Amino acid sequence: MSEPMNRGLLMHLGAVAVAGLLSGALVVAGVYLAAALEPDRVRLNPFHFLGSAVFVDEGSIYRSGAAIFAGLTIVVAAVQVSLHRSVGAWLPPVLWGVLFGIVQYGAVGAIAGFSRTLHPAVRTGDLPDPGAFASKQPRPGMFALPAASVLFSVLVALLYAWLS
Repeated sequence: MSEPMNRGLLMHLGAVAVAGLLSGALVVAGVYLAAALEPDRVRLNPFHFLGSAVFVDEGSIYRSGAAIFAGLTIVVAAVQVSLHRSVGAWLPPVLWGVLFGIVQYGAVGAIAGFSRTLHPAVRTGDLPDPGAFASKQPRPGMFALPAASVLFSVLVALLYAWLS
């Protein structure tokens, strides 16, 4: 018979998941608010972009995009917290959040550069190509990606420190 899972580990995983989900929800709400206030200048639509990689009908696109986004927030938060606990424990959580946010922006920005070849809707022209580091977005949209990455990571650091 296997041993039950360590209670501390379960609380740690729960704190990571909650920190990731809440941080992601706050950041994506800010992105959608910016897109609603400045639709010509901020053309980011994270749920649509993620969901349209899998589905073509609008309802499924947004539902699956939200689910993919939620899963990604938990995974990225887990990586951030794990690296902070193992490598960057000497740094304050907020500073680690800023540093990890910059690295996260680098990874997401580089992946965005491959959307022309990886994303079926971008490949067919149904969605515009965001370009590497959102370089093909108007200037406010281009700056939203690094701001969202750093804000997400700082919020994860603060929420995880508060929850654990």
